[in-house]
Amino acid sequence: MNVVEMVRSIGWLHQTGGSGPYLSLAARMPGLGRAEVDASVASGALRIVTGVRGCTLLVPASDVGLARAAGARAFTGTLQSLLHSGEIDAQTLDGVVNNVDAMLDFEGVDPATLRSRAGGIPALGPTGRQLGFSTALPVALRILESIDRSERVPANGRLDSEAYLWRHPRDVDRGDGPPPGESVPADLFALARAFFRWDGGAERTLADLAGWLDCPERALQGLVARGRPHAPFPNGPAYLPLGDPWLSLRSRNGDRVAPEHRAARVMGSGNETCPVGEVESLHHHAIVAGGRIVGIWEWSRESGMVSGFFGEPPQGWEAAAGATRAFIEDQLGDVYVHGRDGARPRAARMAAVLGCAVQRVL
Repeated sequence: MNVVEMVRSIGWLHQTGGSGPYLSLAARMPGLGRAEVDASVASGALRIVTGVRGCTLLVPASDVGLARAAGARAFTGTLQSLLHSGEIDAQTLDGVVNNVDAMLDFEGVDPATLRSRAGGIPALGPTGRQLGFSTALPVALRILESIDRSERVPANGRLDSEAYLWRHPRDVDRGDGPPPGESVPADLFALARAFFRWDGGAERTLADLAGWLDCPERALQGLVARGRPHAPFPNGPAYLPLGDPWLSLRSRNGDRVAPEHRAARVMGSGNETCPVGEVESLHHHAIVAGGRIVGIWEWSRESGMVSGFFGEPPQGWEAAAGATRAFIEDQLGDVYVHGRDGARPRAARMAAVLGCAVQRVL
């Protein structure tokens, strides 16, 4: 199985300028090299798309249409809120969109160049900043992306960087998603089919799908989708990154911890600690074995691979940790959750690892 087939099998990967995609694939593909992943992105076989919940995702080219439709659905409310705020009107925004579209090419332009050449890009006020947009430029790029007129590619060819170029999409297979600019109810059925098709689908529920799409569960009633039978991944220990599909496609990660270990403290939202059994989404790299989360891990250049287990370490953890450490040292050099992953959040995650019942350093 190659890199693209693996992504198609396990589910779309969060692309946040961090190490996650590399680590998710390496955990499932022994001997993988970073260059193989980067080459798939460079060729267009894997594409970076704004998808469900407005998240930036790495998806196979054949899924671009569906992922883009999900991103457009998520962006509709954001755009309406921005226009209703009065911080920018539709005519002004259309002008920015047209100017940016005219500056894009098939090679790629960096945001600084777009800002300098476009001229007069309006700054946004409190509503825009709250929605994550300080100026109209990223809004225009999102609008163009929703109609298949823009896409982002890594500026240095690596996924573990937030430096992107924006370009007109090249002529590659985009799959059978809704036409550009449309987000029709039928795409919910297609998203549900994909969600339950990915590895582990037989274990997931309609509540998990609702959490992934960020919509009420009642809106999904009537969707019929079944996952194929499978063996729980992984049987042996695996070191997975924060946001790996095995975690992010389930709405309550705390339920994946053995009952006797659910009182273990981990980092929750806002850097506050909480019992792991209560977390909706685990804010740590995870150690998984036998279909359960058995611990958390962190990496630092000073300490190396540090593992924290909620109970007795599973058999084979040393081999899994060693393979992950070797991949990081040989292929990545460091581990980032996202492009701005600094010393303070890493220290908070490391403190939680060191607070587990059993610690191991490799």
